[in-house]
Amino acid sequence: MNNTLETEKRKKEVPIPELVHKSLVAHGIITNPRVVKCGTYYSWERHTKRRVKCGRIKECPMCYERTADLKRHQILEKQEECLKGGGSLFLVTGTVRHKKTDSLKYLQDKLSNSVRKLKNQHGWRKIREHSFMPPRTVYETTYSEKNGFHPHVHMLFYADNQNINKTEIRNALSPNWRNITGANLDVINM
Repeated sequence: MNNTLETEKRKKEVPIPELVHKSLVAHGIITNPRVVKCGTYYSWERHTKRRVKCGRIKECPMCYERTADLKRHQILEKQEECLKGGGSLFLVTGTVRHKKTDSLKYLQDKLSNSVRKLKNQHGWRKIREHSFMPPRTVYETTYSEKNGFHPHVHMLFYADNQNINKTEIRNALSPNWRNITGANLDVINM
């Protein structure tokens, strides 16, 4: 009995991102060979083990988790700096039309291309003029059995003054986003 307890204590708990990664690979959702190998071990020298890191934070839950805390901290510092200077924060969320049968890779490419096109539009440059610092762009994908993958993007604007409001941002960006993706763009004043 005592040996069993000691053996169980020695077992390491597997981090949740690693479990998610293994599940996504096992179900064929992650197919990029570089991302599939992430977290596995290789050895350059005898008795030395090192983990493979793919570095693809948009696709790999383990690499995302490694960088998430640092990025969270950086975003919070920028938010505090903006608000102390009398500015305001706006969260812009964009989605793309999708079907349950669309692959994750296809939808992620579609979303990143749509964001790239939006950032080349006049409306984006007009809003960007009022920005305290470069907007922060974060990609996210959720999944449900009913609708499949649901990719969306969050863009955090740091406005340098109170002269701009969410209606102006929505009017400047929404028509372009709808033309590019056929989906909605939502703006929230934080």
